[in-house]
Amino acid sequence: MNNFLIIGVGNLGERSIQAIKGDFLDANIFISETNKSRENYIKKKYGVEVFSDQISIDKLDFIHISTTSTGRQKIITDLNFGESCLILVEKPTASNLSELLLQTSKKNNKNLFVNLPRRIFPINIYLKNFINSPFEIIVEMNNLNIFSNISHFIDLSRFLGAKGDYSIEVNSLKEKKSKRQGYIDFSGTLKLLFQCGSSIYLIDENKTDKSVFTLKNKDLFLQYDESLPELKKCEGIDLDFDFDRNNVAPYHSQLLSKVLKNYQSMKVCQLTSLQEVATDNINIFKFLHKHKGVDLDQDLLIS
Repeated sequence: MNNFLIIGVGNLGERSIQAIKGDFLDANIFISETNKSRENYIKKKYGVEVFSDQISIDKLDFIHISTTSTGRQKIITDLNFGESCLILVEKPTASNLSELLLQTSKKNNKNLFVNLPRRIFPINIYLKNFINSPFEIIVEMNNLNIFSNISHFIDLSRFLGAKGDYSIEVNSLKEKKSKRQGYIDFSGTLKLLFQCGSSIYLIDENKTDKSVFTLKNKDLFLQYDESLPELKKCEGIDLDFDFDRNNVAPYHSQLLSKVLKNYQSMKVCQLTSLQEVATDNINIFKFLHKHKGVDLDQDLLIS
């Protein structure tokens, strides 16, 4: 892999640049950013080039769509990428249910994947060996941002063996403003119950400064704080990037190099296809449209 394009160079896009520069010494990195101030900052800091029409998009080896959710579907539709190009889309992959339904039938799903890397965390790969029955995942975090991050835990549940459709149970939900201007999310408590008996329980009630993850079934009980330095050390996480958040998010980006190198050598992506993720998120989008009382083609503005 030599040619990389990052579309949207906010925090996620910048992390990708750092990961690529750290492991691909001959990388040609191009960026596309609507905020000119941010574009100039990233260009100067990392020595990357601004993407232009003079650069052939079908020569790119990797494209990371790390914009806000609004407009991602248009970018996906407009991309005329090469057959071997890996495209990684951030979540939420769509702005509304109408866009999401288009993604469920995306023909080029062999190229399009979603950046949900919990399935390749070493600890989760190890734990998968011990999950032989229905399980419960409980996630309790302050500022969890339930609907922005719920895809991570649905995908992890699928990796650990959850089967069938799921229902949604809500104890309490409170709309709150996102850090991204103009966007929203929700705090409160929400539970997903899969047909196989497994479940996810998400708790964001501003009662903790920890990031507590619990996985349990009839044979296993595991609970840990994802923000603990001791856990990061056990996971082999070397946080040498200049981030200001002491949580697991920077690790997501460090795993990008692992994903890219595997794709380079095996032509197989370890992450989940856009088509599969979109299909798994239909119930979530239907719930949000009903909860907010907006039409199916009206943007939900979840960051």
